[in-house]
Amino acid sequence: MSYPQRGRRELAALSTLESSISRLASKFQGRSALNFYHESELTAHLMVELRESPSIGEQVDKTRMYLAHLEWPCLVRRRIDLVLWKPGTCKRALELWRGRSNCAKKLPLLGAVQVKRGPGKLTSWASTRKDIEDLEVLYTFENLEKPVLYFLEWVDHGLQEHENDRKDYREVQSRLKKWCSEASNRRAFVISRDGIGFAYPKGAWLVDPLPAGVRENIH
Repeated sequence: MSYPQRGRRELAALSTLESSISRLASKFQGRSALNFYHESELTAHLMVELRESPSIGEQVDKTRMYLAHLEWPCLVRRRIDLVLWKPGTCKRALELWRGRSNCAKKLPLLGAVQVKRGPGKLTSWASTRKDIEDLEVLYTFENLEKPVLYFLEWVDHGLQEHENDRKDYREVQSRLKKWCSEASNRRAFVISRDGIGFAYPKGAWLVDPLPAGVRENIH
């Protein structure tokens, strides 16, 4: 099972997130395809896609609340690009807000997403590692209840033309594959403008985010 110990509503929300990643990836292929100029734009597209789904919203009193949120301030000087609250937590969130209490460290998370946009080359492993560490720190807070961790990168560049690009890709690919293999709740996704990419762990995603024809390996 891809996500052990997850309930039906949690699986539906995770499936919605992964479907949104898949749809965004499909718009990114070829030189004339939709471009994204910043990581915040990519993340905003994902959130809009998510919030169109009934599984990402809950009615609390007369207020419609959403599970998906941008730039979630879980830690001092650390913000997660996109989070999903666990289903059933919106009422608690509203109570905390009305009481002017800091809910960022008190609400359990279902998913946490860091987004990169490589504007001309693949993001280096050193920079990638920082985002990975920001995700991993979430597990030091018991109230957050161990969300599924996603690292996503869209590379606005072809990776096959230059040897340095191919070398960087192979390094990041190897390290992210290893990172995903170390725990069942980690997901990594990379896709380039020229159809190179991967989604790890293979077979563990509820929805395959890679468009047809994407090549995983380059030599």
